[in-house]
Amino acid sequence: MSIHFHDRLSRVGPVAARFLRLSAAKAPGGTHSVATPHSASRKEMIIVVLSLTQCYAGGEKSVEVLISEWAKTCVVVVLAEHPAHLDALRKIEGANIHILPAAPGKSIVSLLKNFLHLAGIIRRFGPDVILANSNKAAMVVALWRRFPGRPAIPTGIYLRSFGWRYLDFILRSLPDSVVLAPTAYVFEDAAYASTRLSRTRSAIVPNGAKIPSREPTNSEQENILCLATITRWKGLHYLLEAFSLVVSEEPAARLRILGRVFDAAYFQELQHQRKRLGLEGSVEFVPFVQDPAEEYRKARFLVVSSIAEFDGPETFSRVIIEAWAAHRTVVSFAVGGPKYIINPEINGLLVPEKNIAAFAQAMLLLTRDGALRERLALAGFEEVKRRYGADVVADQTLKVIHGRAPV
Repeated sequence: MSIHFHDRLSRVGPVAARFLRLSAAKAPGGTHSVATPHSASRKEMIIVVLSLTQCYAGGEKSVEVLISEWAKTCVVVVLAEHPAHLDALRKIEGANIHILPAAPGKSIVSLLKNFLHLAGIIRRFGPDVILANSNKAAMVVALWRRFPGRPAIPTGIYLRSFGWRYLDFILRSLPDSVVLAPTAYVFEDAAYASTRLSRTRSAIVPNGAKIPSREPTNSEQENILCLATITRWKGLHYLLEAFSLVVSEEPAARLRILGRVFDAAYFQELQHQRKRLGLEGSVEFVPFVQDPAEEYRKARFLVVSSIAEFDGPETFSRVIIEAWAAHRTVVSFAVGGPKYIINPEINGLLVPEKNIAAFAQAMLLLTRDGALRERLALAGFEEVKRRYGADVVADQTLKVIHGRAPV
């Protein structure tokens, strides 16, 4: 979208209205052909989730986990964009879960198409709650609400990243919405302080994790694990420098870095750095996998090296709670979301951001001290059950937005 967004919006608005009138004249089916649970006598809460993003990360995984929980007592309709996200959602689709593909891309045309999709979904399902999982999703809801006669449906806006565009416009358009931040770190961002975002209309609602039915075992702990998209703000160059110090004292140590390559130039730099540090036999780059459960099972502990530069830092860091759920502890730089999640020396270790020596010492400590690893991992497992379990977060989310838990 250009900087002349409001001028363009004024031209798009009448066009959207004309399309809406045309779509309303069609047979009840609108833009999607799905069964309609909406009726005057229905008892189930109906939740509409807009998950419109060209990335597939922790926020999208959290949505997948929460939808499964909501669907036990609610009807959930999801408009999703990313192919991997759609694939994961379709695996859990059932009688109470309806998955609909969104128009991809950032153009005005795709925005308009998703605006029409949302209008059709609301007309057909009559939702009790709307959840916007991204900047683009929140914009679509805001545009829909701008049209006269639109009902005030309780809306939650997941603010999981920095650099949102048109946030002030979104908040003006949705005056009764609740902004859901995964940690308090979001409110430290200077850019957001100039908007209508305030703690009076915001709430801390963390990402949710699926808790295994039985406590994971500690067998086959072979590697140090890092799950991270290959992009600069993940700070992987600091991790490689620190790990080279680990290997100098523990030559058998192994590091697996698992994730999608988002920045090809940066990935090439990391490969050159691995060669320069003599780590080609010690560090392995592994492609992204949908379910990293096996990787956690084989890991001694997890490392998080994200930094407060480029597009960073983390506002949450979902991999921390995933590691805890797998009974693994975590070492992280003390910046962004991790410093709000990890209780140092209770359920993990925090080291100063970019401090390579301290990062290396923390990894050495956990490599050598199995009893400490176990104690921190057990505390993390108890913490994730208490605060981050899918049932806990799903209930908390609806209480914050709608004022009540699902019936």
